[in-house]
Amino acid sequence: MDGKPVIQIQDLAFSYGGVPLFSGINGCIHRGDYITVVGPNGGGKSTLIKLITGLLTPTGGSITIGENRENRNTPLIGYVPQYVNFDALFPATVEEAVLTGTLTRGWGFYTKQNREAAREALEQVGLDREGARSFSEISGGQRQRTLIARALASRPEILILDEPTASVDTEVQRQLRELLSRLNKSLTIVLVTHDFGFVDRDVNRVFCVNHGLKEHPVEKVNEDIITASYGRPVMAVRHDHELAGHHHTGEKE
Repeated sequence: MDGKPVIQIQDLAFSYGGVPLFSGINGCIHRGDYITVVGPNGGGKSTLIKLITGLLTPTGGSITIGENRENRNTPLIGYVPQYVNFDALFPATVEEAVLTGTLTRGWGFYTKQNREAAREALEQVGLDREGARSFSEISGGQRQRTLIARALASRPEILILDEPTASVDTEVQRQLRELLSRLNKSLTIVLVTHDFGFVDRDVNRVFCVNHGLKEHPVEKVNEDIITASYGRPVMAVRHDHELAGHHHTGEKE
């Protein structure tokens, strides 16, 4: 990984119903980065991700993916949206759910290459033996990994995850940290989270988003810096600490 810019944010502005959320923010994400995006609820974390992925359109400024959005070599982005609710009777196997991420037109018309990409993605997340199981029957942690595999099936260069730990327990969060650390060896990762346990030795940059964008060195992320970025006192919730050790409790988003 060469550290070249893969996402450039320049003078970005965005408004909801005429009410400004962002105005003139700037930032750059480099190939090989592992970035944690933190900030208060309503500060714009998820909106920024939707702007980067093209789900929303800026009202000003620009976001450039790769050297140019029109460049046919523009890196693909794999996106894992917020995991909240789903249909428990979703009629698909784990492999079929992953296949929907292969950028194929139409349901069920998959090539040999599509199926190879899906099996490769399942292997990457440790679900290679679960492909034939019903998506509705697997555990919450396995569902989250299935959604990550779905994003990986398109063989992206950038993986963006929006609050992937919102509905999973502490052990699943630990497994997710280990998985993302492995994936970062070949992918650029941007992770939106309220869990400061993800600001660890594997992360190399921290973006604080609160109607703007500020970057802080990982080693200096503590309660004082987070409070300054949030604009109000916030207790950092650390799920990577043992309960018997020193830890902080307090509000989540």
